[in-house]
Amino acid sequence: MRIFLTQEILETILLFCDAYPNLYKIFQDKPTFVFDLNDDELDSILGDSGNDITQFLLGYDIEHKAQKGILDNFKNNAKSMMDEPRGLFFLDVDEITANKIRIDYGVLVISSEHIDDTIFDKGIFHYRIDANYKESGSICNSWAKVLQDMKMMPCNSIVISDSYMFNTANIDIKCCVKNIEGLLDAVLPQDFADTFHILLFTDEILGNNDNIYKAIGDIKAYIKSKRSYDIILESVFYKSLHQRKIISNYNVILFDKGVVAFKENGREVKATGTNCFQCSTVYENAKNFTGQSDFNIITKDLKDLQKWYIECKDIVNKRINDDSKKILGTNNTDKSLNNRIINHI
Repeated sequence: MRIFLTQEILETILLFCDAYPNLYKIFQDKPTFVFDLNDDELDSILGDSGNDITQFLLGYDIEHKAQKGILDNFKNNAKSMMDEPRGLFFLDVDEITANKIRIDYGVLVISSEHIDDTIFDKGIFHYRIDANYKESGSICNSWAKVLQDMKMMPCNSIVISDSYMFNTANIDIKCCVKNIEGLLDAVLPQDFADTFHILLFTDEILGNNDNIYKAIGDIKAYIKSKRSYDIILESVFYKSLHQRKIISNYNVILFDKGVVAFKENGREVKATGTNCFQCSTVYENAKNFTGQSDFNIITKDLKDLQKWYIECKDIVNKRINDDSKKILGTNNTDKSLNNRIINHI
């Protein structure tokens, strides 16, 4: 994680670490600090071995660099922060402006005028769908009900990895589509000022490709009908993570049995089986010191997904006769993806 800040912000949090316990622990979790200083100014600080900043950076072996003017650049062009989709930004703005940037661009901005240490206090959301779950209505309504109390951090991109997303061996593909639509409708922000990126990772296509193409088109049309902002939906059919999950900029949602949680039976919705969900911020374990932080675990997952996407892209671009591997939804002729999270790893 890259944290963009001033010398004064770090000094404040180090000096008053009891007042900022969450940020203090996150700062210890091997981030990269980008200071709004020039190289000479940073060298001058680090040249003082008794300086609190020097002792902190060296004591925790934290990467750091100087980039003079970076915070003013972000302040004057908030959209540019989307190029750092997992960054943490301390800007010289009031809390109202910081909150508007979080909503508009899905990045985690903290006002330097009011350092909010509770911004990560979203808690951990748990939900269990029992095998005997029954509800009148639609699959989309069931997803909305299940996830209505879940709190998501700001986001501008989502990556979903589930090997059974379009597995039609045991369930109709229309049911798969309805579940993905309902899940996305439940987690996507209502308002956004730019293009939102969604990326699906699943296993190779087995069976009728036309059904898959139609399914992706139906999902895209449904989601765009539910949101007023632009959405890019991309899909990689090649490999997926063993544990099924959604990764956004600052959240991870873990699935026990995957996305296809519901099936429709007339006007009644039933569970496809017992399914448990857990949502947390990617900083949760860093806060609690329970081991390796979720941020670093998810980074490894994203690197695996990126590696598999590149392998798949090479196969597709070399036109190897293997119709089971596909990259759909990208508007780039070389099959490169637009998704910010994957491209930033």
